[in-house]
Amino acid sequence: MKSRILLGLLATASLLAIPACVSLEPQADTTRWFMLDQFSVTSAYEGTFESSSQLHISRPHIPEYLNSQRIFFRSADGSPQTTQQERWAEPFSDGLARTLALRLSARSGIGNVSYYPIPRPAEPSARVQVQVFQFEAIQDKGVVLDMSWRVESDQERGKTHRFRRTVERERFENIEAMVQAMSEALDEAVEEITEAVNDAVVQN
Repeated sequence: MKSRILLGLLATASLLAIPACVSLEPQADTTRWFMLDQFSVTSAYEGTFESSSQLHISRPHIPEYLNSQRIFFRSADGSPQTTQQERWAEPFSDGLARTLALRLSARSGIGNVSYYPIPRPAEPSARVQVQVFQFEAIQDKGVVLDMSWRVESDQERGKTHRFRRTVERERFENIEAMVQAMSEALDEAVEEITEAVNDAVVQN
């Protein structure tokens, strides 16, 4: 009987001691946030911005695996990976549309630019449609961007173009280097799209 009482007292003491071992101090948030445009590589437009033209970037179509706040990449053997503490600061499709808008405006000189998820203006001078097939960093290779794009206007639907680039890197030392290489790859695509945007605006 005494042994049962003793065991019961020990069990109660153990339970009472547990809360003392649990830290109630708030834990620091170690999440690190990134944006596609935080590493600017676009040359600024040096002319006067054209206020009468309107450019709209439609919602980009992206693979489902990119539709996450975690930053997706591949190891050297091609295995899919996601970062643990690093996140995109906005939905990837939103960030892609916004970055395209800012860089196309900077290159073309069109100051009146809207982009998804902002509703499209009633009669924009030109619209940019983008579909991404692959946009990812691969260790020991670089960043691969494979996408199609089309510039539309009221006069014509526009031709669909395919853009494929690899920004070569021997190795990514950190996430900053990975995001910067993605930014560079996107900027090369913007350079191609800008010429078609300018043509569409002139025709309009």
